Amino acid sequence: MDPSTILERGSEAYETSRRRFFNKGHPDRYPHQILHPRSTAEVAAAVKYASGLGKHISVRSGGHLFPCQHLQDGEILIDMKAVNPRFEYEPETQLINFGPGLTVQDAQDYLTPRKLFFPFGHSPTVGLGGFLLCGGQGYFMQGWGLTSDRWITQIEMVTADGEIRICNRNENADLFWAARGGGMGFFGVVTKFWGRTSPAKKLYNTHWVFSADKYYDAFNWILDSAKIIRPYHTEAAICCCYADKYTGQGDEVQSKDVVIATAITLYADSLEEAQAMAYPFDKCPLEPIFHLPVTETTYDELNQAQENLMPSDEGLRYKCDSILNDPNVSRQEVCVSLSYYLMFKLLDAIKPLMLTLPSRRSSSVIYICDSFLPGNLAYSLISEYYIATYLVWSDAKDDEKHRKWLKETYREAAKVSCGTYVADFDADMRMTKVSYLSLYLITGDDGCSLEEMGWYQR
Repeated sequence: MDPSTILERGSEAYETSRRRFFNKGHPDRYPHQILHPRSTAEVAAAVKYASGLGKHISVRSGGHLFPCQHLQDGEILIDMKAVNPRFEYEPETQLINFGPGLTVQDAQDYLTPRKLFFPFGHSPTVGLGGFLLCGGQGYFMQGWGLTSDRWITQIEMVTADGEIRICNRNENADLFWAARGGGMGFFGVVTKFWGRTSPAKKLYNTHWVFSADKYYDAFNWILDSAKIIRPYHTEAAICCCYADKYTGQGDEVQSKDVVIATAITLYADSLEEAQAMAYPFDKCPLEPIFHLPVTETTYDELNQAQENLMPSDEGLRYKCDSILNDPNVSRQEVCVSLSYYLMFKLLDAIKPLMLTLPSRRSSSVIYICDSFLPGNLAYSLISEYYIATYLVWSDAKDDEKHRKWLKETYREAAKVSCGTYVADFDADMRMTKVSYLSLYLITGDDGCSLEEMGWYQR
């Protein structure tokens, strides 16, 4: 192991690296050492080095997981930022390959001028390694599915024995299956991805904004319309936040007014095509606070909206939880959930997390994902909606207030869920189902044997 890539506790470089997280409310945990390999071969050497020390390994790509699970006391943290830090395009196959430490912004910057598309995530600062290991809720998922399912063709990884393996549907297929959805519980270090691309189109969007007193009518109209809209090249999302989220000061809630905003993103060759694709979001039976008709946009503008939603450079503290809804729980009528044998309505169960946020900058969202047909991969939860809350504040003295609100609110919301998106899993908050493999690795409770799931370890 090259000594220049090893950061020792107590050094300035170690502390800078230890704090390389999106969430500035990171825990006071201190790895034994932090390693910064610069190639796949150095990752393999790092794994063998950690094994020789008898240390466990954690891995960080973008540093965007809110609970900062990568920080573990006394263990080895491998930072992947400098491993294969470039995109390569193969014109004959139309495949790209790239390292895990590259971000969504990096992917946009490479692909956009080449008029290529790959369904990366929505937040520009997210690392592609963590995004894809968690399945990948990328652009236009409602029609195209998870990014790691239909778009990733091959993975290079280092396994626990320090060996470098190429994994695809024919070679090391078990590892290829396990990585895509394994999330933070995955047992290898992914060093490179290969993915399909398609010709790029133009981006368009349309917005509708409603007052909170229209909660049921607005949500039902949006979610009903999302079932009708053409699934390919379209997506719909809802955001609930305070009216002064972007204009107020400090953490305290000044405005008691919550707004319900829905954004429809369209991928089309022309404005006329996008307008046709927007049906039924072109007209609304409700009186909105604001409506933006179908308008051309860019990734830069969409990135800025994400940055406004969750600022990455203001030293803010974050906590997140989410559910994937149980499709057996009715949205509009009381019914029996086959998963929980309890009677709930979805909109009633999630209303507190949408309308009673504890701080001004916080927000709750619904992304219509429709992950009904996952392919042959570890990601295995079937749902219609990704429902998440992002709590944002600045003062450490309010940490416990936000943790308590999130834990209590999602304890109730979980009753209408089938589990949680693995990227948001936080063992300090609540134990819940993610993909079956990750649940086994994190909790030891799989509900069935690994052999029954069709997975085995070589």
